[in-house]
Amino acid sequence: MFLIARSVSKWYPELFLIVSVLIYWISFGVFLNPIAIVLLALLFAQLTYKNKILGLVISAILIVLVSWISVKLLSDIIFADTFLWAGVKMLVIGVTYLSITAYYAVILFIKNYSTTADRFPLGSD
Repeated sequence: MFLIARSVSKWYPELFLIVSVLIYWISFGVFLNPIAIVLLALLFAQLTYKNKILGLVISAILIVLVSWISVKLLSDIIFADTFLWAGVKMLVIGVTYLSITAYYAVILFIKNYSTTADRFPLGSD
């Protein structure tokens, strides 16, 4: 079981971001959501082809989207007229979710930006 978890752990950023896009698509309420379809296609292509450039593009897009949503959340907090506990609950859940998504987007960026070789040369490789 440990070996399975360890072998899947290198795909945690992609898997979490796929789940994140699926949650976005379901919560948006529109079946033909082009943004979600394109993001899912890019993430599945990244899982299939393991392209470093595609991984950098996906992570950059997600970092920009999370930053934009964080600014929107901050502006909603600043211009709120009343204090409601439901709003605080939504704020805590939203900040947690955005933080985890930003973390995995940055991890995906670092994973694809690394310049180290995938394997060590043996002998005269």
